[in-house]
Amino acid sequence: MRKDGSAYRRGPYPTYTFKRGGKTRGKQLHGPAEAALYRQQIEAFCRYQELSAQLVQVSHRLADLEIAGAPMAEKPPRTDRGGAQGGDGADPRAGGCAPIPHLRSRASGW
Repeated sequence: MRKDGSAYRRGPYPTYTFKRGGKTRGKQLHGPAEAALYRQQIEAFCRYQELSAQLVQVSHRLADLEIAGAPMAEKPPRTDRGGAQGGDGADPRAGGCAPIPHLRSRASGW
């Protein structure tokens, strides 16, 4: 107990870790509710990566079929919608979830 009457906070401390500039960084989260929110966001990102990898695989198969001369359905006219170009350089065909930020705790049970 502190002199002002407040109690010391004792672990476990949920921590969000991530890589930035080749170094591991961390952020202490404030309670299980914030940790649960981070977990949901991380799981959604992992699912996004899985779906993106599947899209790339289908695109590769379609390109192979087109090169081989297999009949394909007629393509709709292309419209330029703008948007960002490029990517993060990761190979989406590698499978699984790419290295992403994650949560950890110094003690289990939360």
